Amino acid sequence: MEIIIAFLPMILLQIIYSIFIYIVAKRMQNNYVVPVILSIIPIFGYFYFIYFWFYKVFKVIFDRLEKLET
Repeated sequence: MEIIIAFLPMILLQIIYSIFIYIVAKRMQNNYVVPVILSIIPIFGYFYFIYFWFYKVFKVIFDRLEKLET
């Protein structure tokens, strides 16, 4: 029982991260089912959230800025 209570904050954060990834992936018009499932997995989800935010989101932002320049 103590282990479940210890993991509860981490699981709640993972759920918040997965909701955020769902909203952003849907807005980027990407597949959003796989990223949400990967972000729910504890420990791995933190690293996937960082990858998703710093690689995929910034890549889309820079691609759209490049289209605006041309």
